[in-house]
Amino acid sequence: MDEITKSLKELDKHTKKVLAQDPESIQFWSKYFSGKEEAILFIKNCLKKLLTRRMMLRTEWYVGIADSMPKIRDSRPALQVIFLVSLAEGLAGARSTKRQANNLGSQKSVLDFFKYIAKSDREELMTKFRRTLTATGRQTLRFSSIIRILYQIRNDAVHGEEFWKFSLVDKKHHKDVKEPHWSLLTTGRLGTKKRKREVHIETRLTYENLRDIFVRTAIQNIESKF
Repeated sequence: MDEITKSLKELDKHTKKVLAQDPESIQFWSKYFSGKEEAILFIKNCLKKLLTRRMMLRTEWYVGIADSMPKIRDSRPALQVIFLVSLAEGLAGARSTKRQANNLGSQKSVLDFFKYIAKSDREELMTKFRRTLTATGRQTLRFSSIIRILYQIRNDAVHGEEFWKFSLVDKKHHKDVKEPHWSLLTTGRLGTKKRKREVHIETRLTYENLRDIFVRTAIQNIESKF
């Protein structure tokens, strides 16, 4: 073994040790496991492969940026959705071969990410994110339609269409966010690539609800590559 290869192996070993003991990383993942020890085990398993290490770190980075967006522009959850949807797209692409990722494309990659969603999280999204029709009352959206709406919110914000129409329940302004008797009215867009229509939505989702669904689904995507 030459000196360069030996040095790189030592550096990799040191990096894994640092990451396995990183208090911020442990704190981040502990929220999504039954305890600290289970979170540490997950981190150590991620560090065994370069692919899962990158998927783990990408999740931490993107969610960290999304959490910080209110410091830049408060009460604009579309700016946070940018990073959550980008995380979904990135992890699905990382999990696939390059050819598979190219064949999927951007939107289908996000949908592919959610094939790992837990049943309880799927039900929460469908219960707390529903279309409102004045004439016929509330109408349940298909799960794929919810994901497409979130994907379009990301695209509209990224490409300069708009980022101010979409809202989620803000815990700072609503003390009764856990109560089921009211919903927030907001809008999204749904349709074909060339023709999108505005969809009126009732939601009881907070940003924290949505973020945690993305992170739990990210964990399932990562563990599929262990």
